[in-house]
Amino acid sequence: MSCRLVSRLWGQGIATEVASSACDWFFEHTNLESFVGFILAENTALSALAKQIGMRYRKEAIVKGFGVGVYRMVREHQWG
Repeated sequence: MSCRLVSRLWGQGIATEVASSACDWFFEHTNLESFVGFILAENTALSALAKQIGMRYRKEAIVKGFGVGVYRMVREHQWG
């Protein structure tokens, strides 16, 4: 999943609400115990959001030539 929020809407909690709702949906509609997300290394705002909703930083990686942080959400750490 990928999304982009126009800058005039930044800082209103919209991204946090969308991310936490997506996590809730994932765990309510699948039997999977975890998922991972890849966040561009320079995207510090999204890295902070991932941590805020309970994702844990795992490691750095290169994906399609881009440096990313790998974050993981485990069912027991889900938002809400």
